[in-house]
Amino acid sequence: GGGNDMVGDRRLATMIRNPRMEGRRQLGAFEEQLIQMRKTIPSFNEARFRNGLGFIADEFFNFLNVAMVQYFLLFKKLIQLEEYKDMCIITQGYDFVIPTAERRGGPFQRFVNKKMDTGRWLFDALAGKGIVDPQDQKDVMYVLIYEFNEMLIQLVQFTEFKNVFHIDCRGVANEEDWYDELHLNSKKYKEVAETFKLCMRDFRKKQNQKKVYRVNEDFHAGM
Repeated sequence: GGGNDMVGDRRLATMIRNPRMEGRRQLGAFEEQLIQMRKTIPSFNEARFRNGLGFIADEFFNFLNVAMVQYFLLFKKLIQLEEYKDMCIITQGYDFVIPTAERRGGPFQRFVNKKMDTGRWLFDALAGKGIVDPQDQKDVMYVLIYEFNEMLIQLVQFTEFKNVFHIDCRGVANEEDWYDELHLNSKKYKEVAETFKLCMRDFRKKQNQKKVYRVNEDFHAGM
């Protein structure tokens, strides 16, 4: 999943730029090449990606590179062990999370989030870097979630990782479908869970015809 790796301990703040103090990221050859690659994906929103990319620091791309190497070494080690060589390994990328200063949900949910100090992992980090416009905040997270998913998709495509698959949750949720900033409500989690079950069922029956399961497509197709 990677949520703790990316936003735990306010780590998100190290991956974004302060537009007033550092200025926006200049979109050069690397950024334009990245955009051209992503434009081949039908659901890609170029305007949102370009806006969000202007707030992304180099540290985020460093994080992606390190995470990919770590996952690669972990999976490689697992498949070399006799007891795990036939194990189904599944990665999962988040949907496009929505930063908010408000505690979501009913009174009990807001009470739990307040007591556990949860639900503002994203907003506080973004606002602390001077990114306070709600659309800018959403677009920053759009870029981070997009690239994290694409990194995992690239990873599972390695030919030696025959037992590794990815669950793509992008586009699953509307604004009312979130329990807090990072976690979906039970109804939407059920769709994700059913997609996991579909992937594992195919694996058990040796029927996996693809490496990436997309919740928006495969959950409804499997019903």
